[in-house]
Amino acid sequence: MTESLEFVIFGAGAVGASIGTWVYPNYPHVSLLARGEHAAVMKEQGVTMIQYQHPKKSEKISVPVIDDLEESSNANVVILSVKNYSLEEAAKTISEKLGDPVVVTIQNGVENQKILPRYFSKLIFGVYCPNAWLKESHHIRNLSNFS
Repeated sequence: MTESLEFVIFGAGAVGASIGTWVYPNYPHVSLLARGEHAAVMKEQGVTMIQYQHPKKSEKISVPVIDDLEESSNANVVILSVKNYSLEEAAKTISEKLGDPVVVTIQNGVENQKILPRYFSKLIFGVYCPNAWLKESHHIRNLSNFS
């Protein structure tokens, strides 16, 4: 069953890239969707996770990065980690290009619970607790441990 799952993380900022770097080493059917310069840098240099508590300890992980959902048209699970102001546009794009995949949403607020059911029937609403932020386009600072 898990071999048939293909994940796209839509929104490769601090939260999405963190999730991608945690999942990818153990499950290679994961792609990060990013755009523009952010995507170009991550494609070229990978994503570097830096532990906030131990800034000299870092790990570079080369998660596949895509610019468009058409590059991962077999994706059947989307982890959605965009800002709420981008949610409607992201939902439309996912629906148009992938149909009705399983959507796992990792966002603040309750607006996602009003918007996403208009586009998808298989929703999982999640909460992300660790703090993470972009230091640079491909450097993620994270308060949690990784190994």
